[in-house]
Amino acid sequence: MARAPTEIRSLARSHTEIAIKVLAGIAKDGTNEAARVSAAVALLDRGWGKPPQAHVRENGQGNIRVVIRHISDGAAQLLAVRRGNADAAFNLIPEQIAAIKGSPDVRVESAPSLDFVYLGISENPEMNKALAVKDVRRAIGHAIDFDGIKNGLLGGAAMRAAHFLPIGVQGSTEAIASEIGFHEDLPLARQLLARAGYPNGFEFQLAYGNTAFAGLPYQALAQKVQSDLARVGIKAVLRPMDPVNFRTMFTGGKAEGAVLGPWIPPAVENSLWASATVERVAKRLHWTPPDDLVKLVREAATRTDPKQQTQLWIEYQKRMVDQAHMIVLFQPIYRVGVYKSIASFPLTGAGWILDLPAVKPA
Repeated sequence: MARAPTEIRSLARSHTEIAIKVLAGIAKDGTNEAARVSAAVALLDRGWGKPPQAHVRENGQGNIRVVIRHISDGAAQLLAVRRGNADAAFNLIPEQIAAIKGSPDVRVESAPSLDFVYLGISENPEMNKALAVKDVRRAIGHAIDFDGIKNGLLGGAAMRAAHFLPIGVQGSTEAIASEIGFHEDLPLARQLLARAGYPNGFEFQLAYGNTAFAGLPYQALAQKVQSDLARVGIKAVLRPMDPVNFRTMFTGGKAEGAVLGPWIPPAVENSLWASATVERVAKRLHWTPPDDLVKLVREAATRTDPKQQTQLWIEYQKRMVDQAHMIVLFQPIYRVGVYKSIASFPLTGAGWILDLPAVKPA
């Protein structure tokens, strides 16, 4: 069976030091001129990055001009792409995506993402005593109607990982998420609340940026979570904020209860996702991870045997689900409306969404 790309990547990275020494040796002492040049270029690219490339038209003449317009309203985006005033519309809700299907002028491009939206829950008892109790946080995880978010708000265009390792990377599949992740269970949620000393529920503040992600406004998502939690007596007080102010508040560790926010990876690497959860995100949520959990993340990141590494990543997710500070709500399948003037519009799996240099006109 072929190894997954993430496993191959991990194996390759374990030989980085050896590879650099080999390249340096060839560049210095190689007998073949072409080999020496190639080795030198590889070392320079590794150390300094590739030099910027000019993007020109197919005939080599003239720069390609890209205009990015911020249109906050999805209906206005849909109208613009239908009229040909825009070549692509990124922030369309499911109903607008459905309206495009069958259009002779506009098509839908889609691709699974590695991004996700999560519910972050603070453990600071000075801000909210109830949320500092693990059973209370676990009750929240079992009170959420995840299928309702996926099918009702996102039109089915989503997946959901068990934790911060998105579906598609090493140790994270839909089967694993189904087995170890949170699932809706209202009787269990009520039982956990009673055991924690909150049989009649409690109140907390839920903050989020007043914007949208993958076509879904955070306001609609917050209202859905609020409605779900109310079924077990938990009252979420919604606090929509200016996106910039929200980010400043959250990264500064000043969330008074819980937050809704996105996680967009800077690169596809398990250790980047996992280390963030036990370091900076944990700090923002006033949570001190157990030492053995931090050690588990480091061990998983450095283990070279792929099978053992996969098992370590699964164990990491189990531990994080049990702590219940970060609950993944959905991992979207990006869907973009594209006008017929564009022939090639390759989407990516991560937050930049589009491989812009590879876009081709019709």
